[in-house]
Amino acid sequence: MKATPPSIPSLFARVLACSAVCLLTQCATTPVSTGGGTSGANLQSVTKESPYTNSLGMKFVPVPGTNILMCTTETTVAQYQQSGLPFQGSEYPQGGNHPVVNMTAGDAVKFCEWLSRKDGHTYRLPTETEWLAAAGKSPGSWPPASNVGNLAGQELKGSSESERTQLKTEFSKNVPNSHSFYDQQQLATIRDAMTSKSFAAIGGYTDHHKFTAPVGSYAPNAAGLHDMVGNVSEVCDGWVDKMTGLRVTRGSNWKSANAYAIRNHERGSLGSSDWPVKSLAHSTTTGFRCVLVH
Repeated sequence: MKATPPSIPSLFARVLACSAVCLLTQCATTPVSTGGGTSGANLQSVTKESPYTNSLGMKFVPVPGTNILMCTTETTVAQYQQSGLPFQGSEYPQGGNHPVVNMTAGDAVKFCEWLSRKDGHTYRLPTETEWLAAAGKSPGSWPPASNVGNLAGQELKGSSESERTQLKTEFSKNVPNSHSFYDQQQLATIRDAMTSKSFAAIGGYTDHHKFTAPVGSYAPNAAGLHDMVGNVSEVCDGWVDKMTGLRVTRGSNWKSANAYAIRNHERGSLGSSDWPVKSLAHSTTTGFRCVLVH
């Protein structure tokens, strides 16, 4: 008896069945990538020598003793602007590869949340414990060796009158004279320091930048992280006072000029968007860096 050739519908069914088997096999053997291009399993294999790079070009390396990957550099102006969050800019010249400043602590948190949605990973600010673990030991003797980081070097001595006037505005934005949370004597001292030709700089120290430097301008520390000393102080995931929205900041910055700021990883604060004193919620010496939870 002559075999009856299969009908067209029957052939179509067989093709669909084969396609389904192939797709299932491929799904079982091909890693699934997220927005950042790396699966959660692959994040476990990231090393200082082989960092994870996300969709914004931010590089992340492990911090020994923690379960996070930390960005090797501070968040830049260009990276921050991609989020569409409020951007005020600094009181001094900056390029897209400089650390973003003059944002609030709340904006730093929102950036991490935006990046988490964009990449499909969990980004946040580092805790104080994580930040200190990443910073490691402070630089050696005081004064530090030149170019260890962007600090208050002799370059600031050459600031023009115009630049000093610009910097002065950082400490006079909408500050009520009688605000109970603000020390007016401290405010006056800061204003005088930033507008005086005798501004305190580290004797003999040079770093080739008056204000912020492009991220990664100085050698990394033992963990592979740049600018854990100087450039900008960094907002952490911790509270000075949760009731008033003051978050902790850690680290020295481009105008730090004393041994305490370097040796003890200077601790400060930055307000959220609704902080009543604008100058305490915006600072041209404070930025942030992200961590990636894996």
